[in-house]
Amino acid sequence: MQCGHEITFDQNSEIREATDDDASIQVNIFDFKKIDSLELCDDKAVVDILGVVTIVGEVAELVSKKTNKALTKCELTVCDDSGCDVRCTLWGNDASAAQEKFKNNPVCAFKKVSVSEYGGE
Repeated sequence: MQCGHEITFDQNSEIREATDDDASIQVNIFDFKKIDSLELCDDKAVVDILGVVTIVGEVAELVSKKTNKALTKCELTVCDDSGCDVRCTLWGNDASAAQEKFKNNPVCAFKKVSVSEYGGE
């Protein structure tokens, strides 16, 4: 089955054989949850999701009511093959870089994100 994507190698690409038990290769272990199952999660549950970034919101500056400090915020909309989407809020440097980092609707893995109800809905 063909997935409709391709990988392109250019003059900057490196292809090397991975030797047995190469400790320099870091392993990320994910436990992906489908976006349509997030409503079943407890408030403040920590999950991993995988999906396509479909919308990158505007970067906004706001002032924290608790600390009175300036904060940078950007909201992403991410969808997966469950047919549902979720709003993900980025803060600080991640928010500042979001417009560039998530342009062109990349597929992204989000690790250890906190689940909460939006506006108590």
